Amino acid sequence: MTKIVSFIAGLVLLLETTTLSLPPNQTEIDQDRQYSMGGIFHSDSVYYSQVINPNTPVRIHDVYSALDVNTSFTFVTNLGAIGTNISNLWSSYGGMFYPYSGDTLDILSNPEKVLLYNAGLYLGGKVGGNTRIAVASYEQEYVPGPMSGGTYIPDQSSFRVYKIDSTSGPGDYDYDHWPIAQGAPTDQYGYPLLKGQVTLWAVYNDAGTHSASIGGTAPLGIEVHQTVWGSAGNNEDFVFYVQYELYNKGANFIDSFYICFFADPDIGGSTDDLAGCDTSLDMFFAFNADNDDDAYATTPPAWGGQVAYGPVVPSVGDTAY
Repeated sequence: MTKIVSFIAGLVLLLETTTLSLPPNQTEIDQDRQYSMGGIFHSDSVYYSQVINPNTPVRIHDVYSALDVNTSFTFVTNLGAIGTNISNLWSSYGGMFYPYSGDTLDILSNPEKVLLYNAGLYLGGKVGGNTRIAVASYEQEYVPGPMSGGTYIPDQSSFRVYKIDSTSGPGDYDYDHWPIAQGAPTDQYGYPLLKGQVTLWAVYNDAGTHSASIGGTAPLGIEVHQTVWGSAGNNEDFVFYVQYELYNKGANFIDSFYICFFADPDIGGSTDDLAGCDTSLDMFFAFNADNDDDAYATTPPAWGGQVAYGPVVPSVGDTAY
């Protein structure tokens, strides 16, 4: 097993109110998840009747977990996708809702107030001179859980998104079942590691069959440890962070390896947005082109992200950019 790279991408929600010195073989979706995402839920579809009981976390393909600690509500999955509403919850296309006060009535009242349609992790490299990629965007090529023996492990109920917060402790389901054996991070005392005020953690890999229309190559054999966290207050209300740790657990030597964070932002109405980047700051951003948005009217927000740092464990002889 080789740890090939680890990097953090800090995703900035509102650029105009945030400084730039930031500290980043799928089968059918499991519709039987029974677990509270946190916040207050109000039924408008069959999903709500299945999302209340925190003691029955049946959600192998976890498409309902979310980071909801500050001013946005952002879906976090164990399939490589972030800010992606795979289940079409609330009959909305949005995967990141803003503004959010802690009550999902905000979303039910304004389901068109979104900043992100979908986003996710892209990986690519050459194996024996042939290009292989793994994608998570409109389709997902990752499967939940760690790898073993160079391939994926069949689905297990423990392969899901785990969520802890500043009030978590013994007696809380995810705290008590923190998946250390899967690689979940711990503090110096061996307890679940909390980053910020809320932390979500999951492991997934690309060793299953790749079938996405924009991918479809042979697998790379990469295991991904994903940590997403955020806080409220202290200038953190408009920021969340995503960290990926990537491990080459397959049998392949991977050359010319690339990492990409794909994002399809929709600032409210999707027909009048523009996007750009600042290569000197490793930043991308999206904004409304005319300050006359279908959802936000004359005060549309902006959204973007910045790579906080890149590879921290390079292999001997490798270069990283």
